[in-house]
Amino acid sequence: MTRTVLRAATLLAATAVVLPPARAETPPAREPDSKVTTQGKQDGALLKEVLEAHNRERAKEKLPPLEADPALAKAAQAHADDMAAHHKMSHEGSDGSTPFDRLKRQGYHYQSAAENVAEGYRTADDVMAGWMDSPPHRANILGKFSRAGFAVARDDKGYPYWAAEFATPWPKLDPARAGADLVDAVNAARAGEKQPPLIADPKLGRAAGRIAQALAKAATLDASKATDAGLAENLKREGYRFLSVAESAATGAPSAAEAVAGWMGDESTRKGLLAKAAEAGGGYAVDDSGRPYWCLIVATPARR
Repeated sequence: MTRTVLRAATLLAATAVVLPPARAETPPAREPDSKVTTQGKQDGALLKEVLEAHNRERAKEKLPPLEADPALAKAAQAHADDMAAHHKMSHEGSDGSTPFDRLKRQGYHYQSAAENVAEGYRTADDVMAGWMDSPPHRANILGKFSRAGFAVARDDKGYPYWAAEFATPWPKLDPARAGADLVDAVNAARAGEKQPPLIADPKLGRAAGRIAQALAKAATLDASKATDAGLAENLKREGYRFLSVAESAATGAPSAAEAVAGWMGDESTRKGLLAKAAEAGGGYAVDDSGRPYWCLIVATPARR
């Protein structure tokens, strides 16, 4: 971890995208504030000021506001308390934890996350100015995140330690609805290419759902490494007889539309989505980290 000592306060920034944390630039020297905010209701108001200050900066850049997230606030408070208890500003907890370990302890499933920490700043305006004067902290504040949680804690002498957690959580989708949305998204893509729509077939939907679950459980798109992810076996289990069949799988797309957009951007999967077929089924599942897995089966059934 890189640490820069400032005259009035210090800062560190960590992000899931840029690792390791970058060196914070020294902000302009500030006169020390003799007032120390007490714990309790005053801190609640102080942290509300910090959130409002973040959203003012984001508004200047025409970015959507951050939403206060209780789980992120809990992670931030736990880390701020830990720093204050050990008189040490760091992204590494006293137990060796990383910012992302601490989010996982809250059961928080995120697409992206970042953390800013600071020490010595006495007011919301000062800590915000310090972070905004530092490129890596500013990048987190103006990053592509939707939620945030803030905390401040003080050591036995009243010296403050700050933590800010930023994240974009994975969406929580209903698997059945998500599978149906996947077929709808494929039909929208086919309509754009003047191809006839596919009929959603329950048997294909159930097979796609089981395959998505198997891939998510194994945390891989390689069906050979995932138990019960075989296409032929799942179609046989459903009693689905076909003349032709194609399967597409994806992970990391937050929505059905984004999964289909990814497939349409790849020439091989694009051909499968636009191929001559009659029916389709979509499946959706998440792994232990909340990461989504998608499966689409497109087929022409044998005569029934």
